[in-house]
Amino acid sequence: MKGIHRNKIILAVLVIGSIGTAIYVASEKNAATDNNSAMIGSPTMESLQNDLLDYLKENHPEIRFGSQKYIDYVSDVCILAEADPELAKLSNYEDIQFYCAEYLHELDEQQVKGIIPFLGFKPSEDFLSKTIEEIQLEVIAKERQNETEFQQERD
Repeated sequence: MKGIHRNKIILAVLVIGSIGTAIYVASEKNAATDNNSAMIGSPTMESLQNDLLDYLKENHPEIRFGSQKYIDYVSDVCILAEADPELAKLSNYEDIQFYCAEYLHELDEQQVKGIIPFLGFKPSEDFLSKTIEEIQLEVIAKERQNETEFQQERD
């Protein structure tokens, strides 16, 4: 019985972490005139992280990468439309928001596994090497798998 509840909680965490990504995927698909045009030149999480860190170094030097202050800032960028009006002026702001959502999702994934960072959270090299396109495709595949598993549990 506990295992079923634990699995449902883990599933809920994964679904919640995927919602932002799914919304982004849908908006990109709607904005694209060609199905492939939204995916051309998809930046990596590392390049977006570096863009954000460069911005923070210049505008918010008190926020250290991986710190609780950084996690709070990244959360605000995801949730609040006007979290940082200067950041919003960057040409790749939506991509940075995507990175922020995925950074938090990666943190959640590590915490679900029982890995709780004491000295600040730094995402894996695997995460950093992924492009927006790759993550979008993973989310779509994961949502399909979750739906299939949910349907099997109901039957």
